[in-house]
Amino acid sequence: MKATDGAVDFYSKKKLFWAVFLFLITLKTHRTFIGQGDEPHYIILTESLYLDHDVQVKNNYASPWLYDIPADDHHTVVMKNGIEWPIAPVGLPLLATPVYGFAHSVMKIGTMLGFFKEKVERRIFVKNVFSITMMAVAGLFATFMFGVFGSLTENTRLAWFLALLFMLTPPLLSYGLLFYTDMPAAIMITVLFWKLYRRKEMNFADFLMICFLPWLHPRNSFVSVLLFGFFPLFPSSMFQSNFGTCQ
Repeated sequence: MKATDGAVDFYSKKKLFWAVFLFLITLKTHRTFIGQGDEPHYIILTESLYLDHDVQVKNNYASPWLYDIPADDHHTVVMKNGIEWPIAPVGLPLLATPVYGFAHSVMKIGTMLGFFKEKVERRIFVKNVFSITMMAVAGLFATFMFGVFGSLTENTRLAWFLALLFMLTPPLLSYGLLFYTDMPAAIMITVLFWKLYRRKEMNFADFLMICFLPWLHPRNSFVSVLLFGFFPLFPSSMFQSNFGTCQ
């Protein structure tokens, strides 16, 4: 990328990450109703996976750590035996079980020390932990896009501002705050299509990302099928090294 040494030092990935992250942090100072849609149900499913190691979420809708959601607003399919299966896809909660594990551990210790006495305090803390995690993910996505724009423009300064504008423009701006599937899916799809564009060798992790996209949300199934259709355009050494060649 074309730039002076000073520009390279200033327009760095680290500063871009913090610019995006801190901007998103400022949005948390405003009380809004953002995130009251599917987000609580994704978090409830994440708790079920982490604490119960299952996806039967009826007990998690009554969790002392999370949200108070009326029974008629459960995003579930209720079976005759009373078991409630979630409608929400399981992919994002699977990825986020360590995030909930961290939040839950902090709350347990905090409760013993006299903090988190009210359920609303625990709910807000969990939501904020997930929000901050998504802000960090958005910052990392910005650094990747900095590399993409840098390769396309060969101008460090321009690439830095394009990546910043890219991340701070809706809808990505909103998804940088919310525990939704859109941001992880956008990252995976962008990485895969960029590798396709650059004709870079595909590895097994890329193959797993393509397979995982429908688990994030069924609407990603078409993209997965499309990417599998592009397999012949990827360098084939992945298949030779991992699966061998057909004789």
